[in-house]
Amino acid sequence: MRAISSASSYHLRPHCTRRTASAITWSRAASEGGLRAPLPGTVTAIHTAPGAAVARGAVLVVLEAMKTVFRLTAPADLVVASLGCRVGEAVAEGQVLVGFADAEAAGPA
Repeated sequence: MRAISSASSYHLRPHCTRRTASAITWSRAASEGGLRAPLPGTVTAIHTAPGAAVARGAVLVVLEAMKTVFRLTAPADLVVASLGCRVGEAVAEGQVLVGFADAEAAGPA
């Protein structure tokens, strides 16, 4: 956007304070017992199953909220212990979507 006064012109940029999925710290997920929904939405896809070994960055759950798609990824190399959602289910903010096994229970990598 450009604003012009009689003597000067200014370039204005919108300031966005909206929290995005990429801005949320996922590294706490394992210590908190699982990957949680960052906001209320609908699960549109699940790309893992209990017992699966997942690599850091792998997309585990796809969530749609406010016409935006959020790809929720594994915070580290982990083993999936449980799923707390189903495709088509509406989930609440903070709900555990994917539970991870304890590092000790998962055994050596």
